[in-house]
Amino acid sequence: MENLPEIVVQPDGGPTNKMQLYHFSKELGTSITSDDFSPLIEEACQIENFYRSYDNIQLNKRICNQLGLCIISAVYNVKMLQIQCNDDEFLTVENYKSFNKFLQNLGKIKDFIENISQIRRLKRFIQETDSGISLERLKDEYFQLLKEFRESTSSLELVIRVDNKTDDINKDIEETIKFIQAFECNFEGDSMFSFIDKISVDIQNVANKELSEKDIIPEPHDNQNVRFIECELHKMKRFSVQAALLKNLKGLVNISKFFGGIKHHNQMKMIIEWSQYGDLMTYYMNHKLDILIKLKFALEICSALVFLNAVNFLHRDIKSENILITNDLKAKITNFCHSRLVTEESGKLDIKSTGYIVPEIYNRNTRTHFNTHTSSTYMPEQYDFRCEVYCFGVLLWELAHEKSPYGCFDRDKIYQILYSNHLSKNFDKNLVPEKYVDISIKALRYDPKNRPTICDMYKELYSLYI
Repeated sequence: MENLPEIVVQPDGGPTNKMQLYHFSKELGTSITSDDFSPLIEEACQIENFYRSYDNIQLNKRICNQLGLCIISAVYNVKMLQIQCNDDEFLTVENYKSFNKFLQNLGKIKDFIENISQIRRLKRFIQETDSGISLERLKDEYFQLLKEFRESTSSLELVIRVDNKTDDINKDIEETIKFIQAFECNFEGDSMFSFIDKISVDIQNVANKELSEKDIIPEPHDNQNVRFIECELHKMKRFSVQAALLKNLKGLVNISKFFGGIKHHNQMKMIIEWSQYGDLMTYYMNHKLDILIKLKFALEICSALVFLNAVNFLHRDIKSENILITNDLKAKITNFCHSRLVTEESGKLDIKSTGYIVPEIYNRNTRTHFNTHTSSTYMPEQYDFRCEVYCFGVLLWELAHEKSPYGCFDRDKIYQILYSNHLSKNFDKNLVPEKYVDISIKALRYDPKNRPTICDMYKELYSLYI
């Protein structure tokens, strides 16, 4: 997502841009030309592009979508204004200043959407009450933004219908409060927001740093409870960076522990937590799982994914072999060899070496005659949180059925499986509760825009297990 220039308020009430100072010093009587409006219209279009490309709305989706529609409708009308920009009657200082205020409002809406859609940024809206927590600040700011939007569009004589949709707003707030209260159970005595903030800052700081010397240990403490991941010499730098990142995820719920690294000659081994039960696939092949343990494992894995999302971290290889079952029967995500921060450049995932295959990543890496969803102007998809959701959906299918999702299918024919929605059509609904089936099938939708968020999935699984 492109970082838009920051909009700040000037003494005359209009916005400006730290990268480019627009002509706010124009005084009454100074002539205004269409060229003066062009950068403002371009800025409005950038805000629209931000919303259209924003792919990680985790919470308050109804509110975000309502405000997003305001942005899209407003910018559409603004583009129509370009026709009037050659009209002398429109080219006035008053309209110029009105456009500045309108642009300022769009900038506030953009920031508001980012703030209320992510766990980490919600803290400023939360108020403690005798009965729990309140998000009245969020609601108040939403209605204030709508009020300013109506005023700013009206001053430009833009006719845009805005529906408050109070019921939808209340539903969003109620669901968000329930999610926060449920998710806070993962923290014993710690502030959820403070913890996520600290981890976010820590992993951002080490994103381009290698493992420090103090993390290189001579020997592991207990060979029975650790696993060694070897690194080839030519991949040493990337391996070391991943180890440094994993070190800073220490303490996150349901993430395997990192104990350090062993350097031997020109090779490095990462030492991570392991157990007698091994991975999830090994466990279900040797133990029959009842419904309660399936729900428990599903919720624990989902908890880890919610954490990773909150700190903008992608695992990129969610599969049963990368889920550790600890000695006390907790499910933890392990093996971060393909992981990266959202802000890092996306490398090409080798679909032959990773586990579950996401439709859009398969489309990106291959072109087959089955692929009718791509065109001659096909643009590669980047692996994002919606891909993680799809992989988690496959994992839920495997956990429910206690068998490999692809079975004996030839990997070369995998696209036929993806395109035909094979897993959803062959989900045995007698194995797990209906809500479990429904949320799994939604996660397996071919179009990433139609999949639930990982927070949506957590809410459903939490309601089943608790």
